[in-house]
Amino acid sequence: MPCHRDRTGAPRVEGEALAGCPVSVTVVGLTLKHVRVVEEEGHSWVRWSSEGDHALPVEVSVGPSHDARDHTRVGTVPAGQGAFPLPAATTGQRFVALTTDGRRTVTASRQVVLGAVLNFRDIGGYPAARGATAWGAVYRSDSLHRLTAAELSAFESLGVRAVFDVRSAEERALLPSRPDATHHPLESRPVASAAATVRTRADGEAWLADEYRYMLGRAALSFGRLLTMLSDSTHRPAVVHCAGGKDRTGLTVALLLEALGVDRRVVLDDYELTSHCAPIDRLAEVVEVFGNMGFTRDATEGLLSTPRWTMEEALGHLDADFGGIESYLLGPAAMSRGALETLRSELVVP
Repeated sequence: MPCHRDRTGAPRVEGEALAGCPVSVTVVGLTLKHVRVVEEEGHSWVRWSSEGDHALPVEVSVGPSHDARDHTRVGTVPAGQGAFPLPAATTGQRFVALTTDGRRTVTASRQVVLGAVLNFRDIGGYPAARGATAWGAVYRSDSLHRLTAAELSAFESLGVRAVFDVRSAEERALLPSRPDATHHPLESRPVASAAATVRTRADGEAWLADEYRYMLGRAALSFGRLLTMLSDSTHRPAVVHCAGGKDRTGLTVALLLEALGVDRRVVLDDYELTSHCAPIDRLAEVVEVFGNMGFTRDATEGLLSTPRWTMEEALGHLDADFGGIESYLLGPAAMSRGALETLRSELVVP
């Protein structure tokens, strides 16, 4: 299992949301546990472990939704084994059902394949205070302007009712969101303003940490309004996106997962997934754009990264200065208790 280092240099082993790969997830079923879809050396696998006294064969099926009646059987795994190679993914989201002894467990790939939109992810399946976060309810993404006509069709198959674009008006004018979107800008600092002072990777990471703290203070009401809209079932399934799906979207989703009672370690794991989604060729493209703004390559790589310590520090600031997520949402974010309870009851399933 890969090992990362935090700000102090101490080693940290990746948590459950990152186990094996960026699309892995843990859910608990009736007979099978630790079911997860993983990417290993360019191939997708479903892996699991068994509980109980008897080893039994496992039937594997794949489909576009939770409903296993829409799935296609792709194989049967002999008793005692715990892995199966999945067919190559095409476009959209893939659900995998494992059936043994008449009992079924369904999981899904966290990353939704949408061509050049690389960071489109489902935040379902995370263990929460009273169950797990609901699949297919809230997605997070980078900018959707790259969607082609074919990818728009796959996007529409998700049944999305609301797209919340948290970019600035200037960004939207330059690169309009391809599906119709609600403009919900989050107060943040334009990254171009940092070119003169952010010169190294460490500078870039430090700027991110400062930016997250800045947004917690300046964008509290915007966060509250956005989470209130997500509590309304007429706005779900929903997509929240910015440019890279990392900072403004990342902090929004971190606050949402905190509100739903997801463990802090898993919240931080989810934040880090962005760094696993973008290929090298896309990095080179963005490095060139940032270079034209005056940033060095080292500084750009810092700004594009997802250092765990930066979000951990921001959420620590949330605890220390605002009294935790509930006090923040009911106080500076001006969210009603009713909306918060509805959010929790509808986005967490037993």
